[in-house]
Amino acid sequence: MSEKLESFLFKSISYNMILQLSFRLLSFVLNAVLYRNVHTDLIGACNFRLALLYTTVMFLSREPFRRALPAMSEVKQFQTFINSLWLVIPSGLIISLFFGILWNFFEKPSQLTVQNYDYSIILLCISCLIELVGEPSYALSQMFYLAKLRVIIEASCLLIFNLIFIFLAIYVPQLGALSYSIARLINSILFVISNFYFILQNKPNLSFKSLLPNFLLQFDKKYLQLVKAYYTQSLFKQILTEGERYLITFFNLLSYSESV
Repeated sequence: MSEKLESFLFKSISYNMILQLSFRLLSFVLNAVLYRNVHTDLIGACNFRLALLYTTVMFLSREPFRRALPAMSEVKQFQTFINSLWLVIPSGLIISLFFGILWNFFEKPSQLTVQNYDYSIILLCISCLIELVGEPSYALSQMFYLAKLRVIIEASCLLIFNLIFIFLAIYVPQLGALSYSIARLINSILFVISNFYFILQNKPNLSFKSLLPNFLLQFDKKYLQLVKAYYTQSLFKQILTEGERYLITFFNLLSYSESV
């Protein structure tokens, strides 16, 4: 293992711990503020049911592509590899359609306490697809060992998302569950712009055009074989991680208020 890779892994683990701790603290503060100002059904619908839909779609769509990432030195043809990274979008489209439709079959909250729940599911799936547009540039930042870049972007987007969500939920209550999906939409747009901007700033030899797909060329078959192999592992990992929340959602074991 090279010294550069060891340094990257150490920084990545350290930054990830900081990010996770910050996320937990921010979630605690967010729930405390929301609990005092909005109906608990709305909090349960957004922070439990819609949040589970978001993490499911995003994890299953991009985790296999992230885990299969090779070292930059192993990439033989850069453009074919870029083409392969962009396949995360059709993958996300299929997954978001499946789970978006599935979520509509579960018991929905009362319109009296949570408005626009159906529309929020649609908008949330669109937000997931937009966020996946930034995945190729994110993948390259990881391959170039830009660990600090990842933390800055994710922490900034997380903070902005929570602030927008709190503001809309409290001061524009007629939006209902749409307040969560609108905040996610803005977060997704910022994520895409930030990733492309910073990778181009840190790697001047890359151009925006070079990061776009060129489907006149082929795909990196070796990389896609690894992606395919990781899909099953990612599915089982997601079930093991969020199994309790899936049971609660699928069988309606807790009400929206009780799931806060």
